[in-house]
Amino acid sequence: MNEDEETWIVVNQASRLDKLITPLQIHVASYLSYQEASAFCCASRDCPKMRSVDVELEETASDFNNHPSSGYAAFVWQSFEFPPSSSRHLIHHCTIDASWKDQGWGNRKGMLSVVKDGGVAPGDSCPSGSDVVASKQPAPHKWEPIQLTFTCNPESSYRLWVRIGGGGGHALFFRSTTVTAYEFIVD
Repeated sequence: MNEDEETWIVVNQASRLDKLITPLQIHVASYLSYQEASAFCCASRDCPKMRSVDVELEETASDFNNHPSSGYAAFVWQSFEFPPSSSRHLIHHCTIDASWKDQGWGNRKGMLSVVKDGGVAPGDSCPSGSDVVASKQPAPHKWEPIQLTFTCNPESSYRLWVRIGGGGGHALFFRSTTVTAYEFIVD
């Protein structure tokens, strides 16, 4: 083998390796939490980068203030889907941001949950099932920001569930609700 042939083999192997590094890195990052994946993307200029993608919601604000006293169960507020994309399989995690509060007095029972693939969120005093991927409770008496973050499977369907709380007099309010997906960028 002459020197030109050896050079061609080295260059050819390097270009194949470059094409494998990004898929391998993305595969490794798929096992990381969202904090670890974000840090991984910043570790080197050779690591894949992430971008945010806004996910459309039907409602960004809602007032649940006509709740029956016998309503101890959680219920679906709304569903959301990731935008169609040729790189949909590259979505790693998702955040839900909002401002929320309850009725402003008495017991605090309000809950916001993200549930995947047809699962259900828990009612009052019930544990969460394995389909609940993110949840926060109880709602505060005054307006406060809430953020739920979860590693997601873009093939799954997700729904926002709320629980207002039974026993009478409970209410739950949401403002400025947004859903953002974070996906890897592949050149």
